[in-house]
Amino acid sequence: MVLRTHPRNLEFQSGSVHWWPLHPIGYLLGATYPPYHLWSSIFFGWLIKYLVLKLGDIKRYRAIRPFFMGVVVGEYAMIGIWTILGLFTHVGYYALPG
Repeated sequence: MVLRTHPRNLEFQSGSVHWWPLHPIGYLLGATYPPYHLWSSIFFGWLIKYLVLKLGDIKRYRAIRPFFMGVVVGEYAMIGIWTILGLFTHVGYYALPG
């Protein structure tokens, strides 16, 4: 019973209290395979966002957001390109470690 109500409690808190730092999706995905290997990327993304909002303001955050979105889109584009090239060259490319 406690395991079923804990994510719902997190959902309620993240929706009703603006300062609540935990999100129910993060709680549910925390024990899966990708966050186990990608935790440092998630942490550094959070840290950069925190520092920009703490040292700057929302205007600065909105100004640098397109750059970081470009980094993410560029990474997915390269995964797609290498995967397509791997189909023709028979060399595997894995998007996640393992």
